[in-house]
Amino acid sequence: WAPRLGIAWQFTPKTVLRASSGLFYEAPPTNLWYNSFVNDGSTRAFTDTFQPSTPNAPAFPNVFSFLPGATLPAIPSIFAVTPGFKNTHTINTSVQIERQFSQNDKIVVGYVNTGARDLGYERNMNLINPTGSLADGRPIFSQAINASTRLYPQFNAITLQDVGAVSDYNALVVSYTHRSAKGYEMSANYTWSHAISDAPDANSFEQSAVIENPFSRAWDRGNTLVNRPQAFNVSAVLAPVFKFSNGVARRLANDNQLTILANLAVGDEQNEIANLNLNNDPVGSAVQRPAFVGRDTLRTGGIYQVDMRYTRTLFHIRDRILPQLLVEANNLFNTKNVTTINTKATVNSLGVITAQPSLAPTSTVLEGRLVQLGIRVTW
Repeated sequence: WAPRLGIAWQFTPKTVLRASSGLFYEAPPTNLWYNSFVNDGSTRAFTDTFQPSTPNAPAFPNVFSFLPGATLPAIPSIFAVTPGFKNTHTINTSVQIERQFSQNDKIVVGYVNTGARDLGYERNMNLINPTGSLADGRPIFSQAINASTRLYPQFNAITLQDVGAVSDYNALVVSYTHRSAKGYEMSANYTWSHAISDAPDANSFEQSAVIENPFSRAWDRGNTLVNRPQAFNVSAVLAPVFKFSNGVARRLANDNQLTILANLAVGDEQNEIANLNLNNDPVGSAVQRPAFVGRDTLRTGGIYQVDMRYTRTLFHIRDRILPQLLVEANNLFNTKNVTTINTKATVNSLGVITAQPSLAPTSTVLEGRLVQLGIRVTW
């Protein structure tokens, strides 16, 4: 049952109010069952890498008919799905006021809210009886595996794929549109927003990390990994028409089109992590935060991407066939958009930072400048 309602009210000849709200359900992520099947503590499924020279690697197109050397770990770690699984749902709400202030121009100001509930998250449900605590109060567990340290001592870690996490996104959106007139067209959008949740994303493209304290999600309430407080984008098409008495000047000044697309935004959220397994949780040991550090509190530098295309119509054939010259440039200014930085801090055994992370760039996934030339015929 997912009701939705939207209204539009034109309360002046040039002003329209729009509002909508609705309930939306998400399909279960397929990784729920994949993780539990592949990591069930048995040898029914396994992941391995075989080189062509390996004797047990069958020649294509043959497949494995047996699992050589497959043995059950003495104390395996497994994945499980919560018996109280629910589909994630969101309540999406928006309110917009649109105002036309000239024949070809309008501006829209709006508020957007997305409240997500029953989000999936992961926790190690097998840890019990903490032996101490970090400086900020998070529990420390024993590395021994027995009935006093594990809820089910036949397993080391049980990564429970649980539900119940909460996320909220709030945004102010402003957009300006100039519709095509006299050879000019433009659209510009600015978003000021904040996204916060009480658990890392699980089974998602961005990440799949366990919560810091397996007993409580409160320690993970903070910025989401996709939180981007400010973003601005503009697209423009410029194809001016000039009227000159001189035929040569008129020919050179017309039949030109310049298209510009610019995306300007603050950088990506980054999670500060410690160089030690602070609470002895065998799951997620590489992503534990230092004491008194919130989730996703670091950020890469701003992202600036400007793309451009210049189109020149060379000549007209019966006004329908137009041979054209194209020049395209992606990332025109060759901006180095760094999307990942070094966020590992040096800490002591209580999680207190003794050396801050270097924040040095570790990767750049957005492309550098790329210029392409082409010829096309439009008819």
